[in-house]
Amino acid sequence: MKYSRETLHKLLLRMQSLDYPGYKDATELDMLAHLLTREQIIDYHEVEWSYFCPQLSEGGLEEFVGRIIPREETIRVLAFLRDNARCTIFSYNQFSPQVEPFEKECARLIHQNLVQSQRDQIHGDYLLWPRPNLQRIAQGIPFKPKMSEDDQIIIKYLPSYPHYIGAFPPEMIIFVAHEFTEVFLTKAALFQSTQDKSTMPPMSQAAYIDPIRYRLMQLADRYMYFDKEPAYQVLWVMGVLLQSSPKKYWCREKFAQGIVDYLNITQDFRNTKPQMDAAVAEIRHQTQPLLPFDIISEAALTATQTIKRNGSKTMVEQLADILKGQPSTALDTPHSPIDIGKFIYAERIYIQDNHAPINSIENSDVSYNPQ
Repeated sequence: MKYSRETLHKLLLRMQSLDYPGYKDATELDMLAHLLTREQIIDYHEVEWSYFCPQLSEGGLEEFVGRIIPREETIRVLAFLRDNARCTIFSYNQFSPQVEPFEKECARLIHQNLVQSQRDQIHGDYLLWPRPNLQRIAQGIPFKPKMSEDDQIIIKYLPSYPHYIGAFPPEMIIFVAHEFTEVFLTKAALFQSTQDKSTMPPMSQAAYIDPIRYRLMQLADRYMYFDKEPAYQVLWVMGVLLQSSPKKYWCREKFAQGIVDYLNITQDFRNTKPQMDAAVAEIRHQTQPLLPFDIISEAALTATQTIKRNGSKTMVEQLADILKGQPSTALDTPHSPIDIGKFIYAERIYIQDNHAPINSIENSDVSYNPQ
């Protein structure tokens, strides 16, 4: 288990060694709250919750979640514990009479946070970002769009980055890439038929980064503070989708080539064209069985040379570095909001439950249904 009691204990000892006065009274539960506050733990199943059963099930739950600063993360943790109490907190005694009172306490604290959130105030650059939907987080329903066979191929070749922890998973990356690609191709078709420059889709790859980031934040119900890597992943997938498209638009070909050039100036996605070519070749092979197999094999062989920057530090050292670091107050975000609606047609998005069209993309649960 990644965040076991032993790992958290070693982290506590390391932090006490670095700053004993500041951490002499801290506990393993404090270390866990620190990591949750910094949103370093995405998969809560990786935590050894059962070790903390006595503390959390005997009146300590409210105090524990009170140490988690982001309200959306507090609700996210409570919703997880509410839905998984038997297999996490009470894994050693799933039939304990304390299970249902614990679940009810989780529900009470979630409601309490939802009520308190009505008085929350957002300031500064946060006003430009999509705000996490606390009601949706409280439901505890993960974002799970359907993936086609082509999407699974793309996931296989999708390049990653060193600090990836799963906050914006591949399925979400591909879902957003489909949204932006469909809008791009729609505009490209209009321009192709009219030759009216006002109908041409935006051809600057950089112009898509912030709208993509906003859409990812909206779907994940979490902020993307400094990173742009998930947006670069979306752009990479757009390159695959555009190159795989049979539509011969000048805009499509020009923009797809520009994606390769743009990603080559980034730190973690330079030289990822071989993976892109391999994905495109395999997707085309799905629809063109006569394509020589050696082309796919050569592209796939080159793609396997993906750079994986695995640091030499142990996990405890990495976690200690995280806790030592002071969060910056300067947020990497544009000074004026970008209208996501310019890039996404709301009428093409459907609510996952009943497939009814929606008029606004701002506060909707959506899913991509591959054909």
